[in-house]
Amino acid sequence: MTGIYNHRCFIPLHQVVSASSVENRHGVEMLKLRQADGTTNMDLMTWERFGETPVQLIPSEPGTNLLQIFSDDGSDDGQAAEWFVEAIPLIGWALCIDGEVRPVTASGVNDGVSEPEDIGNFVEMPNGKVVSCSRWASQGSFDNIAKLLAFVWEVRGKRPAARTQEPAA
Repeated sequence: MTGIYNHRCFIPLHQVVSASSVENRHGVEMLKLRQADGTTNMDLMTWERFGETPVQLIPSEPGTNLLQIFSDDGSDDGQAAEWFVEAIPLIGWALCIDGEVRPVTASGVNDGVSEPEDIGNFVEMPNGKVVSCSRWASQGSFDNIAKLLAFVWEVRGKRPAARTQEPAA
């Protein structure tokens, strides 16, 4: 069953009559949700996060990994930080309310974290090719993880790491 979930409640999608955005006192667009029973909720999640709510889940091919890109903080000697990639096994794909298809790991859509705004999210396919799963990303694909790291170095100005972390078994 798919629905809206936060720390207080779960609302199945079939109980949602309408959804709209409303700006809170901090200027953040929040979800305004009206349910079939007439209840209205306005503090469940941000409007953007609502768009990432899955309406359908599709299994992924074994050997498909979400690639989390991260860096160390650099060394004390002033050396530039290095970039690393952690490969997290995909369990499926989510068709979301906003019409986007996003990768799903055991931790949720996009592994439960937001996309790097200047790079986007990437997935390693079983054949080793790396493809973007962010429609706005400036690069759509790479032949391998090493070329992805070179791109990250170009965008973020740090040298790529010589190693990557393998997916957990």
